[in-house]
Amino acid sequence: NITVNGNTDKFKNNSPKINKNSLLYDVDFDNTSQKIITQIKFSSPVTLKNIRFRDIDSGSWNDKIVIYAKDRYGNKVAPTNIIRGSRVTDLGNDAYESDGSGYLYADDDRGYLTFDLENIIEFDFNYTSGSSADSNPGEQLLWIDDLNITIDRDKDGITDENDIDDDNDGIKDIDEYKNIISITNNSSGTIPDNGEISGNCLDRLFNIVDIGKVNYLRIDVDIDHKYRSDLDVSLIAPNGIEVDLSSDNGAVDNWFFVTYYKNIKAYFEDNATENIVNYNQDMNTMTVIQPEGLLSDFKGIDYNGTWVLHMCDDEYGGVGVFNSATLHIIEKQDSDDDSISDDFDLDSDNDGIPDNIEAQDTVNYIAPSGIDSDNDGLDDSYDIDNGGTYVTLPNRDRDTKRDFIDSDSDNDGYDDCEEGNTNANCSNIVVGYNGLSEWAETSDDYSDVNGNVDEPNPDSGNGNLKDEYSGNNEAAYREFLCGKGNFKITAYNWRLISMPCDTGSLTISELFGSTLGEYGDDKHWVMYKQTGNDNYEVNSSHDNTEKEMLSADSTLEQGKSYWIIADADHIINIDKTLSGLSPTTVTSSSSVGIDDINFTKIYISDLPSNSSINYKKYMTGNVFPYRFDVSDLYFKHGNMSYYPMGDNNITGYTSSVVYVHDSNKTDGVDGYVAIDPSTPGFGGEIQVMEGFFIKLEKSSSTDTNSLAFPLEMQNEN
Repeated sequence: NITVNGNTDKFKNNSPKINKNSLLYDVDFDNTSQKIITQIKFSSPVTLKNIRFRDIDSGSWNDKIVIYAKDRYGNKVAPTNIIRGSRVTDLGNDAYESDGSGYLYADDDRGYLTFDLENIIEFDFNYTSGSSADSNPGEQLLWIDDLNITIDRDKDGITDENDIDDDNDGIKDIDEYKNIISITNNSSGTIPDNGEISGNCLDRLFNIVDIGKVNYLRIDVDIDHKYRSDLDVSLIAPNGIEVDLSSDNGAVDNWFFVTYYKNIKAYFEDNATENIVNYNQDMNTMTVIQPEGLLSDFKGIDYNGTWVLHMCDDEYGGVGVFNSATLHIIEKQDSDDDSISDDFDLDSDNDGIPDNIEAQDTVNYIAPSGIDSDNDGLDDSYDIDNGGTYVTLPNRDRDTKRDFIDSDSDNDGYDDCEEGNTNANCSNIVVGYNGLSEWAETSDDYSDVNGNVDEPNPDSGNGNLKDEYSGNNEAAYREFLCGKGNFKITAYNWRLISMPCDTGSLTISELFGSTLGEYGDDKHWVMYKQTGNDNYEVNSSHDNTEKEMLSADSTLEQGKSYWIIADADHIINIDKTLSGLSPTTVTSSSSVGIDDINFTKIYISDLPSNSSINYKKYMTGNVFPYRFDVSDLYFKHGNMSYYPMGDNNITGYTSSVVYVHDSNKTDGVDGYVAIDPSTPGFGGEIQVMEGFFIKLEKSSSTDTNSLAFPLEMQNEN
């Protein structure tokens, strides 16, 4: 934002105006007290390099410049790298004037002043008359040259436009943006041979009806051509801006012969490490590569309208084939709405755990080295071009958000802030320049990207991240202990309850007594377990098995569920501060032959065997602090493989339908709802701490059965 105030009526000749590469101030002051006040404010801190004021006149005009700049905190910033012409006098306090010794021409090398301003948010300068000016100075001219604006947010010496990791957190900026539009054109077509001469080229269009501005753009292009050097390919924006993707590249003259390279199969993006101009090999597979021009030329323009991929052949001797292209429009995002975009934010979800920590595995964490050998802005520890390992960007709860932008990384109902930093003050999230909370940082800049978190693994004995369960080399914000079940009990209504963690030797009174009160059938609440003859067998006239009331000192088994009823409404959960709790034991799903992209870990619960006489309804329940879909349960009979519920291979041994209690029913026997995962739109979710019945069919095969629970979390947008 630029404002010009003061005696602006003294401007002449449509000044201020651009004159060649300079900003010209042409004024006609009537007296020495008149001045022009210019104020330039920036939306983010910038560095101004080699600012040059030229034609600081001597003689009767005797120009004077007063400079004032502020940083983001409002502190005054003094100019640096000051160079003065021989006729410019330093008056002190950032004021400069001509020495009054005589007239200077505009291009005279004696009346200039150059300087830098580092990391400022505001730049002001006053243009007035010096001490030896005439009482009516008359027409005066001043040129301002080379106002080079650069931003280096993390002050690593790499300007943001060339820095692929603007906040030094180890996460590439492109991974901290969000892809908002992807449009594919796969209408294949021939690129006519030597068509550019006649204007017979091939265009493919991408129509965008959304409204917004380009922050980052990428285009993926797949073209077959025997001679890549014949091709001129460009991308044209709706406003007419054109960027060359490749023009006559892919031919190398070796004096005696020319080597030609094939095809353009490229993910074009500015941050790639190689440029297509120097890429002297065939492109038979899609390759990440820089275009010949800069896609950043599109930055800031409106993206709505028609984009054109323009493809021409400018030589004889080969016909090209366009296969497909995809245009990606990418914008910055501010995941925690703190007015600092993620690419500048060291804590993109405001949980007090730095992004550099959350962007990596806990055990295999790699600390930043502080070295950037190739000056691309990415620390060598994470730069594969310098022997580093790119950050893994874990998604612990497998929802739509990676941990570094997820305020509840394990989806257990406790915010990462609660489970994170031992210094946390979660009710006072105040962030400064770098996006870290004041209590989580060591300084409000990018010199220490991890603030006061030195070690992500609490089991190491160092660092200050909380530990929920010791010995598993994991921090609390990623540990699946019990979670916040918020399980609702309605007065005098039966419910089925299951343990979302291993409660060990803790009794039901210890687990729930503080919430529900005194235990007993003549007190406030009671619990029952499933009983029955012949291993929970039921006959055809009884939908559920018999019950047996638990004593106050009873313990609970995982993988089973229990009836609970109370004399008042309650919302209960397990107090995870109790000594003796431990996470649900899981195993690798692949180790038992389950290949499912939705989850990699499972809990296995043993079920009773089938009966050749009657079907059985066995009470089991959710063993995790997350809800899951019934369709993601896996069942196994005898020595067969695990199959998902409803698969034809297991229908003879179990039904895909499970039964949960209807919280609106007071009847403990008949108040149940069938959940059929094959019914579209029905739902089919088992909630945290919720028990349910699984039906074991009548079968002549009475081998044992097992149920595999998925460690899967639902999307939390």
